[in-house]
Amino acid sequence: MRRCEPAKPVIAPGVLAFVDGRGRQLAERAADQFVDAVAIGANLSDDRPAFVLRETLLRNKANRKKKLPAAVILAYTIRAFNCSAMSETMRMVTWREREGFPELLSPLQSPEAFSEQTAGGSEGEQVSSQGSESSPVG
Repeated sequence: MRRCEPAKPVIAPGVLAFVDGRGRQLAERAADQFVDAVAIGANLSDDRPAFVLRETLLRNKANRKKKLPAAVILAYTIRAFNCSAMSETMRMVTWREREGFPELLSPLQSPEAFSEQTAGGSEGEQVSSQGSESSPVG
């Protein structure tokens, strides 16, 4: 959890610690890189999942009227982690409840399983799940 404390201005450390702990069981290096990128935010291109998640959550914090529910923030974080672990790019992070809650995926899982979770996100494409809860970057 201590590793996640620097991310407090962006995301609740407990949420990031959960994704980190579970992610480290699947892909330790990918989890370390993702947590550091979300927490610090340095040198990230605008199509990196950690950047997209950071920007989405920073906009959420700045919005005084409507805040994303905790479940949506966790779903976004899992989706961003999955894309990051698979070295995929993303332009927005989305999720709809009717799709079922996303699961953390290992880079060793089949591409089909990953594609089902991210709705196609091949490099250069926007990762989207036709979400009612969507958040474009920009």
